Amino acid sequence: MDPAQPTASFVYGEDDRRRQVLHVLEPVARPEPRPAVVLFHGGGLTSGTPLQDLDWAEPLAEHGYVVFMAGYRLFDPRAGTDRWPAQLDDARRAIRWIRARADDFNVDPVRIGAMGHSSGGHLAGLLGTTDGPTETDPRLAGASSRADCVVALSGDADLLVPYPDPATTRTLNALLGGTVEQVPDLWREASPAHNVDQRTVPFLIIHGNADQAVPIRMARNLAAALAQASIEHVLAELPAGHMDICSHEAIQALWNAFLADQLHPER
Repeated sequence: MDPAQPTASFVYGEDDRRRQVLHVLEPVARPEPRPAVVLFHGGGLTSGTPLQDLDWAEPLAEHGYVVFMAGYRLFDPRAGTDRWPAQLDDARRAIRWIRARADDFNVDPVRIGAMGHSSGGHLAGLLGTTDGPTETDPRLAGASSRADCVVALSGDADLLVPYPDPATTRTLNALLGGTVEQVPDLWREASPAHNVDQRTVPFLIIHGNADQAVPIRMARNLAAALAQASIEHVLAELPAGHMDICSHEAIQALWNAFLADQLHPER
């Protein structure tokens, strides 16, 4: 495995708080383009930073991936700023930005995986099941916003499944601009499980069966939708809770095998 090089940072959007930043971790240079993995951090779409996933980024870079840790605008429940779909818009723009500048990072633009935990897994899931609207920036207009594969850990895959904590539901009501009864179509549009079709990419879904924050039923519903559409996928249910799944000894082996099969870092 190749040792990772130091992290560099690039702004991919115009948010004056510098939320739209990509931190890049690159393997040792080689002539052939490498696949990329884009990490989206968790934090309920209201908190968190991209560098919180550095412990995952470093081993991925050592396995031969160019790793991008993506920041995005965060919803402020008190001020009501940066409501949905700002976070998804940013995630889509990040993928397009990387594709448009693939040569700058020696990245193969048709081998880009999206990965995240919790709300990061939610965003990654939507990058595998949906396409963004037409990009107005001419520099990005020709680049697809869809990932080529997805690794979703403890992700919010089906927002129509009730959350155990009422505070989470209240935050989602504010984020989406209404309750599930008031704007059901918007809640479905924001759920990977309700957007699966024949264009959906391969998925690795990892979820703890003791998760008390994001019910495992969400992961099972996504897996069922993928199976119904005959989309390649793996659902791994582990004996872990929402956060301790991040340190479960099996997870890195699971995603290493999946990403290697989908993105082929050896090529």
